[in-house]
Amino acid sequence: MMWRASLLLLLLLLRHRAQGKPSPDAGPHGQGRVHQAAPLSDAPHDDAHGNFQYDHEAFLGREVAKEFDQLTPEESQARLGRIVDRMDRAGDGDGWVSLAELRAWIAHTQQRHIRDSVKNFMTWRTQRPTKR
Repeated sequence: MMWRASLLLLLLLLRHRAQGKPSPDAGPHGQGRVHQAAPLSDAPHDDAHGNFQYDHEAFLGREVAKEFDQLTPEESQARLGRIVDRMDRAGDGDGWVSLAELRAWIAHTQQRHIRDSVKNFMTWRTQRPTKR
């Protein structure tokens, strides 16, 4: 008798699950229901033609990437070395940047970009004149 109750419960759960459908505003592949992370850069991602601006902005952040564009190669290399040290400190401090440390750094950079964007938006929103 217990197995019948279990089977009935399982069938009811499966029936309920099969009747679920996405909301009307959901696009293909759940685009309306899934939170999409902010893009790492507005630059096109095109490594094949030597345009690495996307990578620079994803790795350094938009503002720091602009600063690096103005540096000499020696200054750029020295600053990148300090950034790599900061990336490694977030991990195990062995002098090498692992894939996990690189991912953590890029996520950190992306979160910083989001915070800055929100802060700038809120500043703009509070300073604009309100209509009455």
